[in-house]
Amino acid sequence: MGVFNHPCTLVTKEFWDTVNFSGGLNTPIDRLKPAELKPRGWIDAGYVDFNKFVGYVKSKPFVEVITASELHHLFRDYALNRFFNKNEIACLASGLTSILFREINNTYVSASEIFWLITASLAEHKK
Repeated sequence: MGVFNHPCTLVTKEFWDTVNFSGGLNTPIDRLKPAELKPRGWIDAGYVDFNKFVGYVKSKPFVEVITASELHHLFRDYALNRFFNKNEIACLASGLTSILFREINNTYVSASEIFWLITASLAEHKK
């Protein structure tokens, strides 16, 4: 089981991309707005609670705490710089019913990577 937290949740009421892109918005770059900050007391209380949580978790003998760099090393992106042949792309594209990652030949591919592979393959086929 993994627990993760995005740092902005400690200080903002919502993600900045929600402010600028939710509900189909496509805010131009020159009109982007920052997310609203939480009141100072909420921020301070959030840091106190987060520090208590981390201390509690670290005190458990069965918990291993790792850094983001260590996580990156443990879960390398094997799809990066990998060539996918047309059969693999067809397999990834088949049966899509939701936006999720998929696994093919021991490589995990995100929904955005699948979308890119499909569109790039179609563009190449059109040539």
